[in-house]
Amino acid sequence: MLEYKKLKPEVRMERTALLIILFLAAVLRFWHYSDFSLSNDELSALNRLRFDTFSELVKGGFYVDGHPGGIQVFLWYWVKLFGNTEASIRFPFVVFGILAVYMSYLVAGKMFGRVAGLFTAASLAFLQFPLTYSQIARPYGSGLLFSLMMVYFWLNIISFKNDGQYENRDVRLKDWVGFTISLSLCMYNHYFSFLLALVAGLLGLFLIDRKRMPKYLLCGFAAVLLFIPHIGITLNHLSYEGVGLWLGKPGIEWPLNHIEFVFNDSFYMILLFLVVSVIISNRSVQPPSNQGMFFIALILFLAPMIIGFFYSYFVNPVLQHPVLIFSFPFLVMMLFMAGGNEFGKIQQSTLAIFLFLGITVTVGVNKYYHSQHFGEFKEIASTSLKWEQEFNQDSIQKIIVVNSPWYLKYYFERLGQETKYDYCAIGEEQDFKAIDSIARLRNKPYLLFAWTKLVASGVEDRIRANYPGIVKSIQFGKLSGITLFSLKQGAEFRKGQNFTILSQATADTSSIQHMDSLKEYSGAVEMNLDEYISTKAIHIVAEVNVFCKDSLPAALLALSADAGEKNQIIWTATPIDEVCSPNIWQTIRLTADLTGKQCEGARLKVYVWNKGKRSFEYSRLKVRIYRYENHSPFNSSQEIWGDLNSEE
Repeated sequence: MLEYKKLKPEVRMERTALLIILFLAAVLRFWHYSDFSLSNDELSALNRLRFDTFSELVKGGFYVDGHPGGIQVFLWYWVKLFGNTEASIRFPFVVFGILAVYMSYLVAGKMFGRVAGLFTAASLAFLQFPLTYSQIARPYGSGLLFSLMMVYFWLNIISFKNDGQYENRDVRLKDWVGFTISLSLCMYNHYFSFLLALVAGLLGLFLIDRKRMPKYLLCGFAAVLLFIPHIGITLNHLSYEGVGLWLGKPGIEWPLNHIEFVFNDSFYMILLFLVVSVIISNRSVQPPSNQGMFFIALILFLAPMIIGFFYSYFVNPVLQHPVLIFSFPFLVMMLFMAGGNEFGKIQQSTLAIFLFLGITVTVGVNKYYHSQHFGEFKEIASTSLKWEQEFNQDSIQKIIVVNSPWYLKYYFERLGQETKYDYCAIGEEQDFKAIDSIARLRNKPYLLFAWTKLVASGVEDRIRANYPGIVKSIQFGKLSGITLFSLKQGAEFRKGQNFTILSQATADTSSIQHMDSLKEYSGAVEMNLDEYISTKAIHIVAEVNVFCKDSLPAALLALSADAGEKNQIIWTATPIDEVCSPNIWQTIRLTADLTGKQCEGARLKVYVWNKGKRSFEYSRLKVRIYRYENHSPFNSSQEIWGDLNSEE
């Protein structure tokens, strides 16, 4: 305490500001960190910890996973000591995230001055990107810390100052050791933190004093030696398609989208950063005389993105927002590069306002703690049990789309109850055919359908061909949901969605129409959509009644919207043969969503396509168009939470 009082007032204020930033970072990260459901990736990691020996962990835990094994090994030992609850497994990663805020202060301060260090640390404290990925037990919060540690020791070793000169001092042993260890930690943590370490290491070859080159190379060699046990596993990972199985190639707009994502996808947040950057730049009395550090930060930020982009485009898609968390702090540092070292009253008041507004945007405007950031498993498990008790589990057919049944079993065991789904799908085409087959049996009055990952459009429509009513439904953003369908009771829509019907049209309703080998297309329902341009979003519902005798027709209920001959806005269809049962009249349903902008000049057409030119009958081909009142399907931040539909 006495030492603190002896410091200059400006230094005391700077340290006080840093402590406040770290305190706020801790509060934001620990707040409700164990309340929300484990994500798909966290449950996948836990599922791959259920081994008795280390060799089994290697073979089944991360040899086939596509990520380095460092975090999986850490979790294996951690869970043995502290258990596998949300609070337990997330705790160390929250701590990693808080320490990363502190390391960002040290790195930015070394590169651009103490003011840049404080504003960078403040940014990492409240931005949603580092906040979210510091609250889950995955290698992002840890990798952010290890990457910043690596760069900190690397800067000490190259001793390259902002004026383009080298510091005339010896490098401490702890810097050499720290650099070697942090390099190795980056390599074992994630392949993109590995990539950042590689970029920094290669860049250092051009920056370091030649006298230090032998020790520098020795550090790199030592880190490689530490990674040797993992090399065979890494070679296997390089041949593994991983997320490339479902992740598409990035478009040319991806880098700009990523920068928007970094700043909460918020115009207000971007504006805040730009204004603050200008204010502290104008107030700096020590503007940088050389842009050397700027180009270092620029390379450290851009290189992983560029390499990841081209690798994803030409080899295997791996580029996602979270894999660039290790390099994103350098973008923030560049915004504050002209802050200098004077932490005067203007800088102090600007930092206070910056923290207040930044937290307000993240927590208040973006509703961080009331948003669904990952797929839901906890509530789906508890809701399944609740509905089984309410509607009698023997009366409910249960289907779920999930990567592994164990993900739900984890929560059933935590809740002290057990249940089984009749069918667990992973979302492939054959799964949806199986779901159709189960629904067509109609052997129970209710069908519960839950999804924990994105499913193909139209799956619920095909279920509702046999279970037309919605009794209860909970949607967790656009990321997961659970719905109880009914044969006889329920509503057409989920309560709370507040659809308002705008118009409807029908065709061929007066009599039964016949399709055969000579008739490939039915009469169509056609509508102009121009009048809905001013509507935020519309919901289109197409229906037709179908009857076939012995064999199912290879036919489709199709919907298209075109704005001119060469501008098809949407074409979608549901296969009648996969939905319809023989010898009964059955309603086939197809839905689609369009924005008001897409409606400009568009003409809607709904028809039956007798693709297989088979014989069957249909009637009551009709279309209804609704307006979304409370939310739009194209805006996830407005998705409805909670139990949306009571029994009707």
